[in-house]
Amino acid sequence: MEWGINVANYCADYLAQNVKQHVANNERESNTKKLLNIINYDWTIKSVITRKSQWLSTRDREDILKQLVDSEQIEVQEIVYNAQGQRRKEYKRIE
Repeated sequence: MEWGINVANYCADYLAQNVKQHVANNERESNTKKLLNIINYDWTIKSVITRKSQWLSTRDREDILKQLVDSEQIEVQEIVYNAQGQRRKEYKRIE
């Protein structure tokens, strides 16, 4: 009996987590959730994020990234990655 209750609780928690992660009320929220799912808990360079989110316009992508940084769901760092001093942004999921 206890086993069945534990299975039911696990399934309900799993379903609730997936609904929260994937279901949105509008297009903006949907795009935000999709972009957040692209960003890993390890540092991800912006070019990878851009390549994986080509369905978004540059403006929308930048707005969503800024919103996620402002809401402290992701963090951003700018690093020098070669001898010429070129810089690139990397993003990392916080939650």
